[in-house]
Amino acid sequence: MPIITAEKLSGAKEVYLKVIKTCESNGTTDNEEYLNAVKRLFILEMFFNTPLRKEYVKAFQKGDGEFTNNTIHFKDKEYYISNEQLINLILKVRNMDTFDIEVNVDHMEKELADFDMGILHPRGAKKTRDAIFWTCPQCGKKYLAIAENWCVKQYTENGENWIVCREICGHV
Repeated sequence: MPIITAEKLSGAKEVYLKVIKTCESNGTTDNEEYLNAVKRLFILEMFFNTPLRKEYVKAFQKGDGEFTNNTIHFKDKEYYISNEQLINLILKVRNMDTFDIEVNVDHMEKELADFDMGILHPRGAKKTRDAIFWTCPQCGKKYLAIAENWCVKQYTENGENWIVCREICGHV
């Protein structure tokens, strides 16, 4: 099963972002098109912007787990969210009725056929996450390999600059 490239993932997210932005600027945030776009962008972001497996995303969407201080807390794990867009989506989805993630994934695969989104299924999503997440060499946590999650830090005066997560750099 292939992985999705960063370019395709960004393009797929843009499909839903355009609908959300248009509806928000028109004041039509109570229509089905807007609500579906929010749900589906939430699914994409949770699948590919966090290392959480599908069952955690389902559980969180149904009300299990807490979201405080930009962190999703479950009984057995927690995950810090640094992405503002995902934080806003989490807050929107938490105020919605629960929805069936599988049904939405089926719709997404049709809507996003140009982006080869068959990888929304667990094996493909895991392969993609493994390719697009980096592990911080200091704390060992995994973060999406986008610039806003990383910074350069020098620990000694020997000139070595390490790429570490923003959490280690103090959210610079």
